[in-house]
Amino acid sequence: MFDKIKDIYYSVKNGIRNIVKWIPIIWDDHDWDDYYIYNLLYQKFNYMEKFFRSDKVWSAKALDVADKLKVAKLLCKRIVDENYLTNALMPIEQKYGECKWHFEPSSHKGLSKMVFDESEDERKARSRAYKHSDYMEKQDIDYLFKFLAKHIQEFWD
Repeated sequence: MFDKIKDIYYSVKNGIRNIVKWIPIIWDDHDWDDYYIYNLLYQKFNYMEKFFRSDKVWSAKALDVADKLKVAKLLCKRIVDENYLTNALMPIEQKYGECKWHFEPSSHKGLSKMVFDESEDERKARSRAYKHSDYMEKQDIDYLFKFLAKHIQEFWD
């Protein structure tokens, strides 16, 4: 009987701690974008990494697990930060400057069209940067899920 009461007490105490810990993340969660999935994963891996680096762990492989969690966490962070296009455009903007554009009247009443003020070489360079940005993001996403498929069952104490 005492063990049952102790289990209930632990469950309530742990549940309240989890609610408090996760409220800021859940409060900002939305269902319309993959960003929020990666943000949830980032937070989960962050909490797990801290646990596996703490003195509360029983596993002899705790630091190895923590290092793997750190890899997963950092991949999620890169995906959440969405700096792929900014990084890919850096050399183009150093060479050509920031992208310039203006608006012109459109054949549709009340609408304008955006016209880019760029040379053909600049347009091609930017197009390559956009493709490279997409490639780098896809590469990180693929690596994250392959990494998780390989290691996620090791993430236990």
